[in-house]
Amino acid sequence: HWPRDTNLHLLRSEQPVEFSPAALAQAEAIRAIPADTLLADSGRRDLRDLDTFTIDAPSTQDFDDALHVEDLGDSIRVGIHITDVSQYVPPGTPLFDEALERATSLYFPEQQVPMLPESLSQGICSLIEAQDRPALSFLVRLDREGHIVNSSIVRSVIRVRRRLSYQEVDALVEAGSDPGLTLLDGLRQKLQHNRAEQGALLLSVPDVNIDISDRDRIAVHLSPVDTPARTIVSEMMILANGVAASYLAGQEAPGLFRSQPPPRKRLISGVRNPLPDILKQRRFLSRGELTTHPKPHSGLGLNCYTTVTSPIRRVLDLIVQHQLSHMLSGRGILFSSSECKTFAGIINQKLARANNIRQQRHRYWILRYLEPRQGQRVQALVVGRGPKRVNVLLTDCLFDGDLPLNPAFPVEPGDTVQVTLARVSPLDNVLRLEW
Repeated sequence: HWPRDTNLHLLRSEQPVEFSPAALAQAEAIRAIPADTLLADSGRRDLRDLDTFTIDAPSTQDFDDALHVEDLGDSIRVGIHITDVSQYVPPGTPLFDEALERATSLYFPEQQVPMLPESLSQGICSLIEAQDRPALSFLVRLDREGHIVNSSIVRSVIRVRRRLSYQEVDALVEAGSDPGLTLLDGLRQKLQHNRAEQGALLLSVPDVNIDISDRDRIAVHLSPVDTPARTIVSEMMILANGVAASYLAGQEAPGLFRSQPPPRKRLISGVRNPLPDILKQRRFLSRGELTTHPKPHSGLGLNCYTTVTSPIRRVLDLIVQHQLSHMLSGRGILFSSSECKTFAGIINQKLARANNIRQQRHRYWILRYLEPRQGQRVQALVVGRGPKRVNVLLTDCLFDGDLPLNPAFPVEPGDTVQVTLARVSPLDNVLRLEW
């Protein structure tokens, strides 16, 4: 017997939920390394005097990244500081093998399945306010138009001075009361504009937040992802990931590079586009690739790209961090091209499994939200029309559905219509819509 809302998709999969005894024993034996010990390594810089801060949701417990900014007059220096998980999780250990099997942390409305045990992900490896932490710091100087003048990647020790939420940052930016955040807000706009000029597709679709605090009345609300705070974070992470990829490419070192061919059809351009146009554009995107050599990422408008900014939550980032740290410490290349190719194959397989679980669980909770409204009429946005079916998106929860084509009621993509929730069954994974 399982409770009503048991995550059956997770149970059916082979995704690990509990950590192996060997991985737990390794995690329990790990202790935070004091700053003095870390700084005994001449290749690690002391950056604890910087005004470093994190920006996350109020509920966040695993802090991967922190920022700082300096106004240099004719230019701006930003620091993107990423927790150095490679210091604690070496390759070939039970924790590394466990991370490779999981590939990513999973977040559901009712639970988390972390990639690393909580003693690391929410403790020793997390950039907690007022705690000394080893980091990989991306120090980037840009001109006032957001173009990179120079950059460096250093192994460091940092201490977060402030923990800020998205809402706090948005309020400070709006009030203009924090010069550093005001500077970052202007810079993120320049960076976005420059990427759009290079062909980037800025697909700002609201986040769907599911509240299950009352299991009898599931609530859903949408939150924009293009607020100043969220865009500051996303642009700084894209900046750091691009610098990491350029460094590996410049050193002709193997790595794990993310790329994306141009869209099959381009419908939008620039920074701001209506949601219907963004949804239509998404239907023409090319599939992203994971390779051991750099290739252009058309969706981001960059010549090469990787991800290194979430080593607590993604094994790809942890592997790239290991490669960078090894090279920066003067020890040369850690992972060969053939090893990176093996990693890429494993990550593609494990991520496909994790993403399927994530999507199915999201679908379950949305159907649970819609279930009490069976028989009611709801608003939908027409996003596509084929010879026999019309594809729609329920506007209050951004959920896909389709209906048979109705010759008596012609519609075009972009139209808003009323549809009936004819049948909703979360356990059977069924949503049937009618005109």
